[in-house]
Amino acid sequence: MSRISGATAIKEGDNIKFTWNEMVGSGIGTADDKVALLVYNVTNGEISYSMGEVPRSAKTANLAIPYSETGDKLLFYLFFQSASDPTLVSTSQYLGTVTVAE
Repeated sequence: MSRISGATAIKEGDNIKFTWNEMVGSGIGTADDKVALLVYNVTNGEISYSMGEVPRSAKTANLAIPYSETGDKLLFYLFFQSASDPTLVSTSQYLGTVTVAE
């Protein structure tokens, strides 16, 4: 699997907007690889994730924020999974932290 390039995660309302560069051709990977997204609420242990619902070629996806309250700390992660071999995955990439505001 190729590395993740240009990936970001930004809180927009009740969702996290993930973006990434496709980077197919720079390593192992194809445009139809699947994207795995994860938002983890450190404060209460809640997780929101998406596995295989979005192709790498989309370059963007939204994920609902898990249950949270003001002051909770959220962490964001992303990785790719091969469309042809689900055991082949990229290294997960930490994309940042945000504290939930009112």
